[in-house]
Amino acid sequence: MKVLLVAMGPTIPGDGLVAGVQALQRNGSHVELVSRRPASEALAAVLDGVHPLPSGPAAPGAGAAALTTLLSRLPGPARKLRFDPDRLAGALRLNRDAATRSLVRTADVVVAVDQAAVPAVWWAARRRPSLIALNGVPAAVTRLTAGA
Repeated sequence: MKVLLVAMGPTIPGDGLVAGVQALQRNGSHVELVSRRPASEALAAVLDGVHPLPSGPAAPGAGAAALTTLLSRLPGPARKLRFDPDRLAGALRLNRDAATRSLVRTADVVVAVDQAAVPAVWWAARRRPSLIALNGVPAAVTRLTAGA
């Protein structure tokens, strides 16, 4: 089974994922990572493949600024919503770039490693309904090693 981990958050995918990746591999899975940031050395050493997320514009566009302005004008608790320009942009890059789209197309399971990757994984699963989409490496380990 081919498992594609997706990390889009601002932190480096690190050593905390190593045990989960090894558990998936012991169960016969081929595990690769698509990430906005380079993986830690320990994680990269155990993965079957590491792929950078294609980079986008250096600064958020006018749309992001307009949305941030709109959110600041909302009343009460809605004003506390934060707009993360990397979530939607990352989802678009994952699902529009030929190389990463090919990785998603050949995967059996796509896993959101961090909260910022959830929209990208959700969108990938919407585009390909047979794809198993999971949130978090522990959920993937539980689901994929349940009968082993």
